[in-house]
Amino acid sequence: MLYCSIVSHGHFEIIKNLGCLENLAQCSFVTLILVDNIGCEKLNQYCGSIGVNYIQNEVPYGFGKNNNIAFEYAENELGMNLDSDCFLVLNPDVFVSGKVLSELIDFFHLDQCDVATINLYKDDALELHDANVRKFPTFLNFFLSVFFGRNSSVIDKSVISMNCEVDWASGSFLMFRSQHYSKLGGFDERYFMYCEDIDICYRSKYLFNSPVLYIPSLNATHIAMHRNKKLFSKHFYWHVKNAFLFLLRKNVSGFKTSLKNFSN
Repeated sequence: MLYCSIVSHGHFEIIKNLGCLENLAQCSFVTLILVDNIGCEKLNQYCGSIGVNYIQNEVPYGFGKNNNIAFEYAENELGMNLDSDCFLVLNPDVFVSGKVLSELIDFFHLDQCDVATINLYKDDALELHDANVRKFPTFLNFFLSVFFGRNSSVIDKSVISMNCEVDWASGSFLMFRSQHYSKLGGFDERYFMYCEDIDICYRSKYLFNSPVLYIPSLNATHIAMHRNKKLFSKHFYWHVKNAFLFLLRKNVSGFKTSLKNFSN
């Protein structure tokens, strides 16, 4: 069984118009959990009408905490089996088919990976690649990315045709073996928004020797908003703040020891 976590922060129109949840709700092997971060009665009614588990927060939380809430709900309320089930973190602006998810689950059942992602595109024609797989950032390439638009950490997916390991994948689509997500302690909730996906992939690779498996033959569409690109916006601030949090922790002596304490 696949348990899928979707976090909405005012995304009702996108979710309804995209139709991804309505499509996946018809798949017998998928259980959908939507965490409504700000509360929307229309979204609550919509989820009820298509069979999606709906959770409304009393106060807004960050991306990592919201997905951790969904994971705990799946385990404690829906009976998710840590030994055999999978947990998918899915953005509300991503459309993926049930067929793709079924094929992806096969990789986990064959014990080929603990965490994986697929090939995201920005368009239905599958011509514009979404930069959802990257190398771990350094201070230099983060600086160049923010102020000069040059990001050497982005992996050129156009030259990849075979399954391969990557440093990290965007939290817009990231699937875990449920037991592995539990061992990792979920997302680090100190990252309110942005870079928590880098952090969890880093911990997966260096604590459990489980890097992200990228599967280029499986596709989905991501209609990204990129609000963090607007200079001096709150999204830009969160992006910069959390990037430096990760980079500082990554480069401080004893970081891996602190990661082990976090995961235990």
